[in-house]
Amino acid sequence: MSSIKKSNISWSSRLLAILLITAVIAVIWVLKDIAISLPKSKTDKQAGLSSVKIDSTNNIAKQLVNKFVISNIPPKEKNNLLQAVNNSLQHLQETNHHQALLFLQKLELKASISHLIESVKEEEKSREIAKIWVDIGNLQQLQSSQLALHAYKKASQFDDQNSNAWNRLGHFYRQQKQFALAENAYNKILESSADTTKTQAVALANFGLLYQAQGKLDQAKESYLKALAINEAKNNTASLASNNENLAIIYKKNNNFDLSEKHYLAALEHYEILKQDNSSASIQSSLASLYHQSQQLDKAKQHYQTTLKIYQKTNNEKKIASNYSNLGLLHQQQGEVGTAKDFFQKSLQINQKINQQQGIADQYGYLGVLHRLQKKFTESEASHLQSLQIYQQLNHFEGASQQQTNLGFLYQAWGKTKKACQAWQKSKNILIKIKNTNRAIRIEPLLEKHCQTQKAEQTETPLPKE
Repeated sequence: MSSIKKSNISWSSRLLAILLITAVIAVIWVLKDIAISLPKSKTDKQAGLSSVKIDSTNNIAKQLVNKFVISNIPPKEKNNLLQAVNNSLQHLQETNHHQALLFLQKLELKASISHLIESVKEEEKSREIAKIWVDIGNLQQLQSSQLALHAYKKASQFDDQNSNAWNRLGHFYRQQKQFALAENAYNKILESSADTTKTQAVALANFGLLYQAQGKLDQAKESYLKALAINEAKNNTASLASNNENLAIIYKKNNNFDLSEKHYLAALEHYEILKQDNSSASIQSSLASLYHQSQQLDKAKQHYQTTLKIYQKTNNEKKIASNYSNLGLLHQQQGEVGTAKDFFQKSLQINQKINQQQGIADQYGYLGVLHRLQKKFTESEASHLQSLQIYQQLNHFEGASQQQTNLGFLYQAWGKTKKACQAWQKSKNILIKIKNTNRAIRIEPLLEKHCQTQKAEQTETPLPKE
């Protein structure tokens, strides 16, 4: 009897266990169905993408800039844009915006921007919204400065303390020569940062650029020096390179060659640490120009040759042509006419190959001067006239004026004084038209010295016959 009871209890226990397991499974399936039916959170939306490998942000930034940005923008502007895009890519990576990054990895710029604009609507924190709008603006810069401006304004509206937004707004206004608005933007950065922060240094450097654009070189210098002091304390290599380069430019404009050299060399050292070959080459070229201007011709030649090797390594034909031209001018100055001519012709061939019209005009002008020095007057005239024609087609008034001046010197050496005077007068008329008073004044002594007799003959009235 007891064994029967034990058997019943055993079967009851087993049945109860089976029922419990069945119930648990049912609950799990119900919870799973509920989870599937509920809207996914932001983290869930990204979860499926979190395992996707994103390439180096710097590489993606370079690809985007190379694909969407026009190639003839100034190198500094291109570098600033590259840095802004790279900063945004890093921010998107840190904040798990993987879908936007995937679009950018495929160089689908519009799709990425559209995705970010949609993601802004889901964000609740004003500061985070502002950061996303800055990223949108940095990407918009690749296709439209006006759309980028709109994005930066949105960012500043959501977070008045966002220094990146004000920094980008300041750059835009400065480039558009809206200096009052640029100054207001840069002041916003100063107001929201401590005295010795990197942000403060950026603002001071921006003020330096602003003052420099307005021709206020002393104020620009003071701003750069203050920024330099902060960056030296912070050991901020990238900013130190930029600060020193800007100071070198200011000192060169003030004809302070020693201090200009000091800061160019400091900038070169920092760029080499950063392994920024293009920037290093640019500084080498600037040093060559500085030494050329200060008549240190051997040093100038050395730096031109170093720069040439860098650009030959990267096959930058435009820069190679420019360096050949500079070496031609240097050898001409040293009286090595044959070597100078070889360099000008090399430059001319490359400029013709890449259809760089101003470069072609420059070389014809330089060759015209060389032919005159060799007393090859017919060849000289042909070269100057070719140069003049191209400058006129480009509406390059300074170049056209220079060629008229050169033709004047040619005709004077050729013994064709009347034609010389006509050429000099045309040069002066162009300079007056474009309000280049300083150069126009320099033509006056030529007209006074060689053309008074011609002028008298032209204005003399015949005597009445008796």
